[in-house]
Amino acid sequence: MVSASVRPVQGQPATLPTGLVVPRRAALATATAGFLAACGETPSGSPVYRNALADVPRHRTLHLMNGSMPARFTDTGIGNPYHYSASHQTGHAAMWEPLFYFSAFGVGLIPWLAHDFVYNGASDEVRVRIRKDAVWADGKPFSPRDVAFTILALADAPTSIPFAADVRAQVKDAFTDGDQHVVIRFKAPSPRFVFDFLTFKFDTGLKILPEHVFRGKSLIEFDFHDPDAGWPFGTGPYRISRWTDTWKFLDRREDYWGARTEFTTMPGPERIVMVPYGDENRLAMGMTRGEFDHSWTVLHSTARALVGEGVDGARTGGTLDGAYSPAGKPKAGTALSERMALMTYSFGRAPYGNIDWWPLSLWFDTRVAPFDDPAIRWAISFAIDRRRLVDIGQEGFGEATPLPYPSFRALEPYLEAVKYRLWEFPSNRYAPKETTKRLEQRGFRRDPEGYWARDGARVRIPILGHPQWADMGPVLAELLRREGFDATYDQPPDWLDRIRSGRATAWIYGHGGSIVDPHFTLTLFHSRNAIVEGASAGGAGGSYSRWTDKEFDGIVNEMEQVPVADRKMLDLFPRAMDVWLRDLPNIPLVQSFHHNVMSQVYWVGWPSIFNPYANDAFWHLTWPLVLRKLKPVR
Repeated sequence: MVSASVRPVQGQPATLPTGLVVPRRAALATATAGFLAACGETPSGSPVYRNALADVPRHRTLHLMNGSMPARFTDTGIGNPYHYSASHQTGHAAMWEPLFYFSAFGVGLIPWLAHDFVYNGASDEVRVRIRKDAVWADGKPFSPRDVAFTILALADAPTSIPFAADVRAQVKDAFTDGDQHVVIRFKAPSPRFVFDFLTFKFDTGLKILPEHVFRGKSLIEFDFHDPDAGWPFGTGPYRISRWTDTWKFLDRREDYWGARTEFTTMPGPERIVMVPYGDENRLAMGMTRGEFDHSWTVLHSTARALVGEGVDGARTGGTLDGAYSPAGKPKAGTALSERMALMTYSFGRAPYGNIDWWPLSLWFDTRVAPFDDPAIRWAISFAIDRRRLVDIGQEGFGEATPLPYPSFRALEPYLEAVKYRLWEFPSNRYAPKETTKRLEQRGFRRDPEGYWARDGARVRIPILGHPQWADMGPVLAELLRREGFDATYDQPPDWLDRIRSGRATAWIYGHGGSIVDPHFTLTLFHSRNAIVEGASAGGAGGSYSRWTDKEFDGIVNEMEQVPVADRKMLDLFPRAMDVWLRDLPNIPLVQSFHHNVMSQVYWVGWPSIFNPYANDAFWHLTWPLVLRKLKPVR
């Protein structure tokens, strides 16, 4: 069995005092229709839903604005989680369930659709015991056949599908043994496979497919969407009841197997309504008006303005029934007046949220000159003053990172093991003279306007990014311009598609990787995940630089044969980082922080430094752990 418990460093001790907090103004929307009208949305590209939509009151509905897609959902009508246009971040995480959950902020590994697993002595075979009472939303039993089918389908799928290259490289066969067990055989010892791929953690983990639907279908093209057939569906407690490119309704299934069998509790919200991202001002205004219950991750300054600086906590005791007047204002003396209406994971104290698993780097398409040269990437790294990037771009509340790993306590021993390598490879050092030295060695000179150029061509760095980096991105570009690079920053709506399809040169992006030991982040840079098949790189979605190195691949292959958090990783990790730091395939910048604002006007039970059972991001696969903790205020 595998057992682990990890708590990230939050930057503030979990001993903040509680106190009386006057709630913010909240002109509360009273119905879903009013909410949608306030968002200025009208149905567009709407599929036909013949069933009547149930009437769910606002105080039983969770309203969200998703920030991963601007203006309109681009995945409308795509229920297949492996389709090239799919995203679990637009509410689908509420439908899919894993064999295991892992909460890095809370209790560790949580068995779900499976009871447990056992590896053989050579770790080249694992036997997983599946629950007998789990049921798909269409009434068909969930079975070991579904697990085996999904794994084999991925092993045969194009490597542009996330994790397909990894599964293909490791899995030899998968089959059922009786009505409760699935057996997976590997090409080499793979003691990490269950944790790496059969466990939901943050954004990673395989979605198990219903074999009775997907048998004979294209894993990358089948859309799995038909309202008349009840598609899409998973085993989870929600099902899509309405879906256009401007909103999505997910209604709670009262026949959900987990609650019916008393394996788990029913989630609090009876309905989830999600709209696509418009802009941060609209989102912030919606939070203050009670139109949204969760903000997505906003700028640090926005979170601080919404929550209030120095607000210390929330008292949620006592009854809240009848706490609202028709105008939406709290009645004097009710419990609402003793808790803050808006909060972050750290309430009103720095960092106004929590550290994320997704440290940010400046990435390049390393096939494109001059960024195909490690010396040039190092020259650019030396040109970045990360102290200013944090002080100006993150208002002093950020944290520079020398390596592509989050500041999680479980990773500290490994990061300490390579700390001495940063003397030779100072990846966070600001040293303009080193920039000049490396560029001049490669034949670059300053042009009349002060920009570095060679043979009349400037070093142009057109950086792309998401609106959540609107504070940091322009500062990064300006810092590079001051050191002679022709750098710009832009946030086009199709920024991520440009990166995936090889139409971007430089971009800010994170690493969907390691949380308990350093292995998984390194797989993002394995050559099997850098191969362009179709129009995009594969892997976990972070391997878009197309950098490859055979020596590095060999070390990562060795790591795959080492159990999770095994001490042997302390020997292998420095070897891998020697290669990585030598070539510097991307340039580490800062730790990523979730500045997510949560509303307690309608819902309580949100994760926080006082109750760190999970991270609160509704776009992560662990979001159902939060849904089960949310309780209606009235």
